Amino acid sequence: MKQVRKEGEKHRVSARNHRRDALDMLEALESEKEISEDDLRRATEKVEELTKDYIHKVDQILKIKEDEVMAV
Repeated sequence: MKQVRKEGEKHRVSARNHRRDALDMLEALESEKEISEDDLRRATEKVEELTKDYIHKVDQILKIKEDEVMAV
């Protein structure tokens, strides 16, 4: 169980790191005037939505794996 939870947390952290990198990149584009503030806001919302979905999927898989481990 510990190993399963550790792997799940590792994937959640990875998703958050990718979110941070994407937001940093978007802010850099906006500061260089390559995208507008509206584009930045829309892209930020999309990144947040995708991150939330990914973490939810990781949690679902984690729950399934925990159930499998407990069944054995």
